[in-house]
Amino acid sequence: MNITTPIPNREPTLADLIEALARNDRLSKTRQRDLISAVKTAARLSNRRSEEIPANARELRERLARVHPTQANMSSKRLANIKSDLAAALKHLPAESKVRIRKVGYAPSWKAFMETLETDWQRYTLARLARYCSNRRIPPERMSDAVIEGFRAHLEETQIAKSPDEVIKITLQTWNGFVSRTDVDLPILTKPASRRFITRPLTDYPQSFQDDRDRPTNPTYDRSALSVTLPRTCLASHIVCFLLCGNQDRDSPFG
Repeated sequence: MNITTPIPNREPTLADLIEALARNDRLSKTRQRDLISAVKTAARLSNRRSEEIPANARELRERLARVHPTQANMSSKRLANIKSDLAAALKHLPAESKVRIRKVGYAPSWKAFMETLETDWQRYTLARLARYCSNRRIPPERMSDAVIEGFRAHLEETQIAKSPDEVIKITLQTWNGFVSRTDVDLPILTKPASRRFITRPLTDYPQSFQDDRDRPTNPTYDRSALSVTLPRTCLASHIVCFLLCGNQDRDSPFG
C-alpha cells in the first residue's frame, strides 16, 4: 500500500520530498535510495539544509547551474545523473503540491507534422513542443510567439538538467529552419532577445575600481619630475582589458 505524505499548507521543501520518497513503497529499495541521495546531494551542493530549499524545478535548476563538477569534486556525468534523479524525485511529491502533467502521445495533427520532418534530429528537437501542444490541443497551424512563451513557462516549472533558454533557442532554430526550407503554411517564430551579457556589471568590481572609473582619464603632468604620470583609472582599465582579451594585444606593456 502506498502511503501519501501530507504536505503542510506551504510550498514543499526538499525535506518534504525526502519524507515522501521514504514513505513511497512503489519504489524499489535501490531506486528509493538513489532518489533520496540525489535530493540530499542537491541540498549539500547548495550549502543549505533541505528544509530551506523549495522543492521546485526552477529553484533547483538555478542553484545547480552555479555548481561546477570540479568544484563539487565529481565528474560531469555524476552531476548530470544527480540532476536527472532529482527531476525524477520531484514527480513523487503529492499531487496537490506539484505541477500536474498529463502524459499523452502526439495529437493527430502533430503526429502528421512530425512525419513530415526531414531528420531524426528535427523530430527529437521538436518532441517536447509537440507533446506540450498536444496536451493543450494546440495544432501546428496555431503556433505563435504566445504559445512559445507558454512553453517556456512550462519548461521553467519542469526542467532541471537543461536550461529553458537553450531548449527554446534550439526549438525555434529547428522550427524556423524547417518552415523556411519547405512550402508548409506555418508561421516563422520570433527569436527571443539574448539574455547573455558580454561584460560583467560594474557592481561586480571592487568599490575602488568603481571610483577610479569616474576620475578624469587625461594624463596629469608632474613638471617637477619632468615625467608623465597616468591616473589609476588608465592602469586599472588596461589590466581589465588585458585579462579579458587574453593578452592578444601585442602592444600592451604587460605583454
